[in-house]
Amino acid sequence: MKRVVNGLELEWSDMHDRLRRMLAKISKREERSRAAEDAQPGGGEAPVLEAQDAGTRTSLTPRQLQLQQQILNRRSRLATKDGE
Repeated sequence: MKRVVNGLELEWSDMHDRLRRMLAKISKREERSRAAEDAQPGGGEAPVLEAQDAGTRTSLTPRQLQLQQQILNRRSRLATKDGE
């Protein structure tokens, strides 16, 4: 019984250390992310742009919006070709 308890204690200790290290990594990653956002002009807020077609708000950059529109155009062309 003592061996089993000691084994469980070791296992729990190992798991606790893993979780502690993982939380420390996540915390450091978050700190770096916040520092990078603060270093950006505008306080690190994501750009909010009006989408041209739908009139909805989006956080995509103009380049991303352009690429998204190209993808949607290709998909619609492929859908019409397949539907013919």
